Formats: sequence, C-alpha cells, structure tokens
Amino acid sequence: MKITTKLIISYLFLAIIVIILGGLSFLGLNRIYSNASELYNERLQPTITLTEIAQKMEILEYKYYQE
Repeated sequence: MKITTKLIISYLFLAIIVIILGGLSFLGLNRIYSNASELYNERLQPTITLTEIAQKMEILEYKYYQE
C-alpha cells in the first residue's frame, strides 16, 4: 500500500481539526461548569444573617414581655 503525501496531509489536517474542536468543547464545558457552580454557591448563601435573626427575636421577646 502506497502512502502518498496527500493522504498524510489530509490526516494531519483532520487531526488538527479534531484537536481544535476538542479544545473548544472543553472550554465550553468548563465555562458551563463554572457558571453552574457560581449559581449553586449563590443559592447556598443564606438570604438572612444570624444577626438579623437575633434582632427579630429580640423584638418578638420585647413585644411578648410588653403584653
């Protein structure tokens, strides 16, 4: 079987295209993963802090003892 330079060049070209597409898909997946993890971390953040809870409890306590 005779391997021509045209065949070698075409295989190299295909290999370069596959490497570029693989790199682009990896970058895209990485971006999607980082966006998802940012959203997940934002969701885990509490919307109310412990100091706010303590202040509300003090107000309720004050109202309870006033009655």
